[in-house]
This record gives sequence, structure tokens and C-alpha cells, in this order.
Amino acid sequence: MDRLRKSIRSSLRKKNKDQVPSSQASSQQESGGGNSATSKGNVWQQDEVAVRDGTCSFQVKYLGCVEVFESRGMQVCEEAVKVLK
Repeated sequence: MDRLRKSIRSSLRKKNKDQVPSSQASSQQESGGGNSATSKGNVWQQDEVAVRDGTCSFQVKYLGCVEVFESRGMQVCEEAVKVLK
């Protein structure tokens, strides 16, 4: 769990140079300006703020526990879910 927490924190610390500050992004959305990449970046910024504030929540369904030998990858996740079903 500690590795997951460190991974999330490090990814939140890395900022994309092209991201627009939230005040500028909201004014662009209201005026209809901006491209889809900018609006997607703004959505992620709101999630980042919620994670940092500790106010985020995710509705999940617990399926069970499966040991995996690799820590990343969609294929690893899909195989683990198949085992649980």
C-alpha cells in the first residue's frame, strides 16, 4: 500500500508544462475557448485538488484478492479479474 501511495504522490507532483492554471481554464471554458486537451487537463486538476485535500471518494465493488507478479499493465489486471470471476 505504501508503494501505491508513493506512486500517486509522485505522479501528482509531476506537472505538465502545457496545463493551464485552474483560474485560466475556467475562464476559457466559460468563453467557449480552449481545445479538448486543455479541458481534459482541467478535469484532472480538479481530481488532483480533491486527492490532495483528502476529499475524494470512489465508489467501488470489492471482488476479492489475487496475488500478481507484475505491478503494472492492463493485461495483468484483466487476468486477475478473470481469476476472481
